[in-house]
Amino acid sequence: MRTLILILLVFMARPSLAYLPAAPELMDRMHTSQWRRANPVEIRVQLVDSQGATREERAINYPQLGEAPATVEKDLSSFYFYSYPRLSTETETLSAHFPSLFRNDASVKLTRLDRTICYLIEGQGIRLWLRKDDYLPLRLSRLGEDGSWISASYLQPTNVSGRLVYPSVTEIRHGDDLIFLEKLVRPVDETSR
Repeated sequence: MRTLILILLVFMARPSLAYLPAAPELMDRMHTSQWRRANPVEIRVQLVDSQGATREERAINYPQLGEAPATVEKDLSSFYFYSYPRLSTETETLSAHFPSLFRNDASVKLTRLDRTICYLIEGQGIRLWLRKDDYLPLRLSRLGEDGSWISASYLQPTNVSGRLVYPSVTEIRHGDDLIFLEKLVRPVDETSR
């Protein structure tokens, strides 16, 4: 039996040993595993600049299931302040926000992000890292007009209601420079903590 297994491993084609789902399949898994059938909750988040001053605090409904896509603004804060709720919209709405992540020719590879094994989906001028175990979004990056990457890193996921998680802190960077943070102020459902 061991000999047969060894022969199969030697002669089996490498791509069949490391199957990578296509980008549209991964995007659907992300949405299905994180937000489908999740009851929306209201949470409060605040925007803090790189010097620690609070710029804005707002209540948002999360996940934003079934909501129409908003226009994608060029302003860094308006694009990334609400990027995690934007990722939680339904698949059709999400594909309107990030069409190149839903193309079959989008690049998909396994990589590590801060020692966590992730799928990296690369579309046209945009990258999304999903944790391999549960398809949780860990980082979203967009190529800026100046040729540098603008990134939102979703850190310290915490329960906000049942199994629904939201990042405690989202770091927004332009290249290596920290621009601002989005902080979870408090979930409405405190009993799930």
